[in-house]
Amino acid sequence: MRERIIKRYSECFKRQVVEELENGRFESITQAQLHHGIPGVTTVQKWINKYGKNHFGGGSGG
Repeated sequence: MRERIIKRYSECFKRQVVEELENGRFESITQAQLHHGIPGVTTVQKWINKYGKNHFGGGSGG
């Protein structure tokens, strides 16, 4: 059985990704995930819910 690797991100990094989405650097959450190498499907959406000012409405879209 493969060992699950849990990756932790700093609050600063999380806020940066959310800010990039809100400022229009990426058209979707998926683009931001791919660019930053974030594997979790709902990870960025959770950050948006917590740190977002505009609550970017892209879902986990593609």
